[in-house]
Amino acid sequence: LGGSMGEHPGGQREHSKPAGPRSMCCYICGRQCLLSSWEMHEQGCIKKWHETEAAKPPGERRPLPKKPELGEGATLEEKDAAAQQAYNNDAMS
Repeated sequence: LGGSMGEHPGGQREHSKPAGPRSMCCYICGRQCLLSSWEMHEQGCIKKWHETEAAKPPGERRPLPKKPELGEGATLEEKDAAAQQAYNNDAMS
């Protein structure tokens, strides 16, 4: 049952990263959201943010956290890290 490194018996290759749904941190709520439903999640979070803030006294209301702006060439990991940082800096303050 030989086989080169990185292969299982039967010729199947080992993957370095597990396959599965891809997700990214939401810059508003801080939760991981599947990329397939990102736009719907973001719209819901924006609506909920505005509703929650509108229920507060005017002096306690906060502006919507700013969406991180990265170039089109940014990786998912870079986008995720920027969203996490935006959440920590804006939503948590």
